Amino acid sequence: MNTIYVLGNDVAVAYAAREFARYAKKIASVSLPIRKAKAYTPDAPGIWLGVCAEFTHGKWPKLTPSKWDDGYALKRTADRAQQLLISGTNGRSVLFGVYHYFEHLGARWVRPGPHGELLPSMTGLPIDERLDVTETASYRHRGVCIEGSPSLEHTVNMVDWMAKRRMNSFFLQFRHSGTFWDRWYSRAYNPYYGKPAQLSEADYRELDQKVIAEVKRRGLLLHQVGHGWTAATVGLPHNGWQTTDQEVEPAKKRWLAKLNGQRQLFHQIPINTELCYSYKPAFQALLDTICTYATEHPEVDVLHFWLSDAMNNKCECKHCATLSPADWYARLVNALSERLYQIDPERRFVFLSYFESWWAPEQTVIEGTYGNAILMFAPITRCFRHGLTAKACDDDSSHDGASRERPPLNHAGMPRTNKPFTRLLGKWWEAYTGDSFLFDYYLWSGLHTQVSDVSLAKVIHDDMYALKSLGLSGYVSCQVLRSFWPTGLSMAAMAETTWNRKLRWQALKAAHFQAAYGADAEWVETYLNHLEKLLLGQPQHGGTERLETKPPKQLRALDAFLQAHHVELGARAERASEPVYRESLELLAHMNQFLLMKCQVVLGKTEPSELKQWLLKSERAIHPFLDVPALAAMQIKE
Repeated sequence: MNTIYVLGNDVAVAYAAREFARYAKKIASVSLPIRKAKAYTPDAPGIWLGVCAEFTHGKWPKLTPSKWDDGYALKRTADRAQQLLISGTNGRSVLFGVYHYFEHLGARWVRPGPHGELLPSMTGLPIDERLDVTETASYRHRGVCIEGSPSLEHTVNMVDWMAKRRMNSFFLQFRHSGTFWDRWYSRAYNPYYGKPAQLSEADYRELDQKVIAEVKRRGLLLHQVGHGWTAATVGLPHNGWQTTDQEVEPAKKRWLAKLNGQRQLFHQIPINTELCYSYKPAFQALLDTICTYATEHPEVDVLHFWLSDAMNNKCECKHCATLSPADWYARLVNALSERLYQIDPERRFVFLSYFESWWAPEQTVIEGTYGNAILMFAPITRCFRHGLTAKACDDDSSHDGASRERPPLNHAGMPRTNKPFTRLLGKWWEAYTGDSFLFDYYLWSGLHTQVSDVSLAKVIHDDMYALKSLGLSGYVSCQVLRSFWPTGLSMAAMAETTWNRKLRWQALKAAHFQAAYGADAEWVETYLNHLEKLLLGQPQHGGTERLETKPPKQLRALDAFLQAHHVELGARAERASEPVYRESLELLAHMNQFLLMKCQVVLGKTEPSELKQWLLKSERAIHPFLDVPALAAMQIKE
């Protein structure tokens, strides 16, 4: 097996060949040339990579080509000409198959970046071991959406890690993601680390393009935009949540939603402002804005068409009031479906069940004629201490805001428990029967309110398993990209269970802890189990417990536990046998110190400013894995 043969012209297959050669060199000190082949040759020894349609010999592999659905097959037999065959339903799946092969040899990718990989060392690649594997993903959608304050390096490392863990899509919000880039590069939140940089619109777009190039190189699906269409339609800023004093053009002011008798911006935030959808010029202008963008950006595989990012701001004019907000949205979706199909039949677009559109359309069915619409369900105020299908997480009282009946116009509330959300989702299947996925916030709000992530990872695992029973075809995670603190188990649970929903929790956790901590895995699990009992207690539906609400006796017990393990964590990190293990234990030590100081803040022994200063100064060492401003915003009240 001294040559890698590439079949076809798929960019991701070519990248998969380079990755095979790179890891063969790192693991086995083997140098493998890469050659292009016109067709598969059964008797030629080597590593053969190609999309399943390129392997026309015999009945292998049992895969169907697909842009959207992932699966791969690997085959090696001792009685053949020392061949290793790796195929997939598409280019990225071939890449997944390459990574599967090296995982089979013992490689593990615990965290993004070169220091997050654990590689075996061997003399040569084994050639006499029989290998016959075929896997297909449990869910079509397995992605991550940019949030928080990432750098380009953070983002590219995340995209790379996602491909290694068989996630298939990356979502850049807005027309450019400058609102997120600016948080990192301006350094406005942290005077102790990094040099401030003022980026332009051109800089933001260049950063986006560099990320898109990495996404495309791996064959991942690119999602883009989301909120902002309503603002763009009336010519106002639309790439973030900024306020503006800019006036809407007089000719377009009639397009704005009428609220309390006025047509004006909602709280001066353009992307939180709705339009008057019963007014045909506004309805058509919104569709024109989206279609113009779609025509100019053929690189976008999945275009997100969301309405405003606010609630109780819908048009109250007598014509709009004849239909529910979701019915107007459904009319827009039906019209957009036809127009986007005419532009590009392969393009998909997402519409959003969120805020008032949690309540499904009542008079309008979303048509499936063109098969290009995808429902995205976003339960942003859900409980993260329970799974979505947990029977215990229910509050059917009226103050929950989740009545089964649609609330009066502009008087909607937000559910705080999970059962109301699943009831609302169930009603959507009466108006829509197409593709869909969950869009949730475990590693945005959930992680930074709980701090520890083992219980959260269990909730993620349970929810990913349950997606199928809820009628959903996968998951895209709205999250900070630096979310591998303190253990990374949540990200592992997300990636592994969306690929294989039948993967058992104990097996998943044991495999991750072994890869992250080596000989210390059992000790770490015991430490984290005791910590979470003290930190979280029994789940309370509707949210997460905060240290500020704990009685003094419980706080003192937590303080004593953290004090007792402070030195031990550092000692175990120092004697770790692998850099990956050392870094994993250092992340735990950082969490332990943060919680210790937070506990002392609540007990009145330390000022919040001292905790914040320590956290900001620690960013130099911790920034690849923890979104420091997100943690500070949710945990430190000065």
